[in-house]
Amino acid sequence: MNIFLEFLVNHWMLTGTFVVLLAWLFQSGTSKVVKGIQILSVAECVQKINHEHGALIDIREESKFNNGHIVNSVNSPLANLENDLKKIQKYKAKPAIVVCQNGQSSIRGAELLKKNGFDNVNALKGGIQEWLAADLPLVKK
Repeated sequence: MNIFLEFLVNHWMLTGTFVVLLAWLFQSGTSKVVKGIQILSVAECVQKINHEHGALIDIREESKFNNGHIVNSVNSPLANLENDLKKIQKYKAKPAIVVCQNGQSSIRGAELLKKNGFDNVNALKGGIQEWLAADLPLVKK
């Protein structure tokens, strides 16, 4: 034990780097929560869809949605989301997963849903770009 402690003290930079990398690795493997909204990785999103019957709400413009979207997604562009609340109200009891192009706008959409009574609101980290990077399929309308 003394040798281990001596090593840590003598190689403090190496030890510090190891601790930082370990913390980063642990943090990057878990989902984050921003403003009460869980940010899901692609794998977490797939799990939430498959095991919790998560509802995908795609907030991209209709033309982008029609060019390719995740199967069973509902399109409600961010600009119209507040007006479309009645359209997506039936998903209120399910985990709502907000999807955008690159993960930037989904937080705003998720905040709007949360403000309007959706309890289990999530956002896909990296959006459709991350979905495609994971080599997962899109469907076209």
